[in-house]
Amino acid sequence: MRVLASCQNQSSERLLARAGIESVDDLTGAVIAIRATESSRLSAMRWLKFQRLEDRVRTLVIDDRDVGRWQQWRRTADGAADAVICSPLYAPPALAEGLHSVAAPPLPEIGSLFIAALGPFIERHEPLIRKLMRALYRAVFAVHHDPATVLTVMAGKPAELMKLADEAEIRLHYESLRQTLDERPLPRLDALATTVETVREGYASLNGLNPLSLWDLHYVLELEESRFMEQLATSGSPQ
Repeated sequence: MRVLASCQNQSSERLLARAGIESVDDLTGAVIAIRATESSRLSAMRWLKFQRLEDRVRTLVIDDRDVGRWQQWRRTADGAADAVICSPLYAPPALAEGLHSVAAPPLPEIGSLFIAALGPFIERHEPLIRKLMRALYRAVFAVHHDPATVLTVMAGKPAELMKLADEAEIRLHYESLRQTLDERPLPRLDALATTVETVREGYASLNGLNPLSLWDLHYVLELEESRFMEQLATSGSPQ
């Protein structure tokens, strides 16, 4: 497997808290609700370490099956926890129940939006891969600079597949995407380093793996060298 591009270099989750907690420093001695799903749990624990909170707080690990998908905030609303690490897509009902956002730096990590493929497939379909990378650059550019087009696209098949009921929900998903999507689909070193540490902590069997062996960035670097994104910004239609 080779990773060809990475579109997110930070976590998208938000920190929500009960009344009385206004900053990360106020969390000392607090109980933090986190999602039990393994990838979410590992990322949450790494975020607490990134905030230097790992020895200052207790965690309450909650399974989706007990509260609903990304509904761990319910254990903060009912007083079992003081704060929760929550997906922004599931934050509105939590805010409606009286929780509020607490400003906290996002965790640098490789997010879930990346392009990967098997080596033999890439070798057999190089022209297709190059077209895909150009399309990816166009999509990233559109998300940041052409919201009307993106919202129109999202209102079609994506909204149907995601079961989005109305325009407000579609815009919520769009804003969440825009805020965490990088201007260029390239990994950052700090995000890569954090992700490697998280994976090695969670999966001891991967400790000997060289993460750089999984990356093949020469397709996006070709576009970087040709200044493809700059051409999009000036003309909107590079060849």
